[in-house]
Formats: sequence, C-alpha cells, structure tokens
Amino acid sequence: MADNYRLTTDDEKCIRSELLEADPEGDIFLFGSRSDVSRRGGDVDIFFETRKKLSLKQKLLLEYRIRSKCDMAVDLLVKQVDEPDEIIHQIARKGIQL
Repeated sequence: MADNYRLTTDDEKCIRSELLEADPEGDIFLFGSRSDVSRRGGDVDIFFETRKKLSLKQKLLLEYRIRSKCDMAVDLLVKQVDEPDEIIHQIARKGIQL
C-alpha cells in the first residue's frame, strides 16, 4: 500500500492493466476516500481520461472487468480528452495519478 493513499500495489497494477489495455495513453486518477489515508472504508473511485472514443458498452465492460478481475468495489468515471470538462472531472483530476 502506498503511503499517501489506500490502495495496495497489486490493486493498482490490476486497475492500470485493465484500463491501459483499453487506451495505453490514458490517464488514471484515484480520487475520493481511497485517496486519503486518514479516511476509512469506501469503494475505489477511479477517473480514466482516454484519448480513444469508448462506447457506453465499452465503459461498462471496463468497470465490470475491474470489479471482477481486481475483486473490488469500484466506481469508474470515463471521459474522452476532447470532451468538455464537468466539475466532477476537475475534482477527480486533483486526485492521485496512478
């Protein structure tokens, strides 16, 4: 587990592997309660900013694969780089880049 967030090295590798398979140039951020060592519990909130256009089906499949292969409760937020930012994207980007 890293010193500044609550995710094991194996969990981080699993998440990165699944997401970077979809877009090797994508940016991955951990945000929410798991990005703060002083907090407890909570699912894993991940923001994936991709350069590829992913369909809703592909996004849902990514989340499913992380949930099943990495065996964790995860909320996956996916945004294409050229799409306009919403407030949640700005907040998520302030998280920890994996």
